[in-house]
Amino acid sequence: AQIAQGRISEHLAILYREVMQERALEVKEANDYAKLLFMHEVHVGEEYASVVIVNENFLAEKEATVSNGKAYLPVYGKKYYLFGLNQKRNRTILEDVRTRALLFDQKLYDKMLPMVHEDDCFLLHRCEADKIFVSISAENEVAYARLLRSKETTFTYKKEILVALVKFYFDNDYIRELDELLLEVKPEILGSIERGELIHILVARGMYTLAFEWIREYGTEHVEKKDVLRLCSRILERGECYPEDDMLRMCSYLYRVNRYDPNILNYLVAHFNGNIRETRTLLKDCDSFGIDIYILLERLLIQTLFTGVYLNEKYHLYETYMKSGGNSDIEKAFLARCAYDYFVTESIVDDMVLNRIEKLLEEKEPLNRVTRLAYLKAASQKEKTQWNLPLIEENIRKELERDAEFPFFKVFANEISMLIPFTDRAYVEYRGECESRVIMHYAIEHENGIDTEYRKEELQNMFAGIFVKSFLLFYGESIQYYITEENGNREQLTQSSVVERTEDELNGRSWKYTLLNEAAIAKEMSDYKSCEENLYECIKKEYMLRRIFKL
Repeated sequence: AQIAQGRISEHLAILYREVMQERALEVKEANDYAKLLFMHEVHVGEEYASVVIVNENFLAEKEATVSNGKAYLPVYGKKYYLFGLNQKRNRTILEDVRTRALLFDQKLYDKMLPMVHEDDCFLLHRCEADKIFVSISAENEVAYARLLRSKETTFTYKKEILVALVKFYFDNDYIRELDELLLEVKPEILGSIERGELIHILVARGMYTLAFEWIREYGTEHVEKKDVLRLCSRILERGECYPEDDMLRMCSYLYRVNRYDPNILNYLVAHFNGNIRETRTLLKDCDSFGIDIYILLERLLIQTLFTGVYLNEKYHLYETYMKSGGNSDIEKAFLARCAYDYFVTESIVDDMVLNRIEKLLEEKEPLNRVTRLAYLKAASQKEKTQWNLPLIEENIRKELERDAEFPFFKVFANEISMLIPFTDRAYVEYRGECESRVIMHYAIEHENGIDTEYRKEELQNMFAGIFVKSFLLFYGESIQYYITEENGNREQLTQSSVVERTEDELNGRSWKYTLLNEAAIAKEMSDYKSCEENLYECIKKEYMLRRIFKL
């Protein structure tokens, strides 16, 4: 009856020891005595009314009244604190306090352990003994499993037991117990280090769905890269469906930390949308694995078109893309971008691009204006033997219908009749902002040195900020000019120079003003016969024009 009521004193302890060592224990007696087996005599001063023991691993604290400077309390394990309470119940931590075990006997403990089911604190000795940390073995595994599910143990202690139990089950092939425990784990109670350790075990056990959910929710901090790689690779290999954004984030992470295999790369080819530098690197790595890179090539070309970023190997990428059966619309957009760079920004463009533009024009493919202008400019810089005159004439006619003329048109004048009138003209070309208003201020200086007054004219924007003005000049005349560019409320002087007509510019097919210039040159050189012949031809052409084209 005394044991069942939990009574204890120094004298009762002697009696209990004698009685319990000789008896054959029953379950009820074992559970009653379990509450007393770890009782200790704690010696404190008379100034304390009671003593409280707080164990780090248990939620509840135990309190005992002080009598004659002694208190009797159950002491479990090594992690505990003693506090003395005065009459006002103010607490003072007790240090260097003498304690003495009254009843503990190891043989009796081992005998009682299988029968004790009501007192979980009783198990702590089995688990910890002289240890101050969780160390699971085959002998104490069951006891730890009970403490894990006990309502008396603290959250921190349960977490420590949980991680240790999972590792023990995994290391010792307790497969059924391991899988059951893993399914019970709530990842939110774990720290990042513990989660990383358990994710390693989840992946090793093939519990990919659970491991994926943990990483999706909590990230890859303290998770081994090889575990994330194995997880994602196995999921992709099986063709299982997971949220695309989450899988892409994990595969992108693996690629950035240089951990990938063909499964990861194939997924990234289909779904990755990184910046140009990352996409270019991914393309090279996929190519080295023998993976089809068509989608990446297309994506990279589109990115360069939209961003305007320059890539040294863009022509090689374009060529590879087209050999793989590239989209014609993307090809035309790429050619148009290269044409713009060549014609407007005067950048160097690979001959392969210009040749491809010519090929498409020959095939009557619809190309935009800048592409056609780039072709004409490129043709003007080639030898005459390389000219495709019908194609050049067709595209120049389209520009003239727009009232657009460019200085390089004159190069084709000897071969294309409609351009003969342009041979008499001198050109000023200026490149500015498209939305600007460009004004040219100029004065004509004649051979006799007499200048006209400065005039000003607005230059026509022929295309994308390329402003052009043409003048009819005779031999010996020159134009002094300067250009101002107005943009909003801002006006600035941007360019000044001199334009003059030289003798070299007069070589070509005879046109009315050309003949007049040649006559002026002949007169300057005192070649009056040639002067007379050129004047005669000029008058003759003028007469024929008036007779044929009557207004």
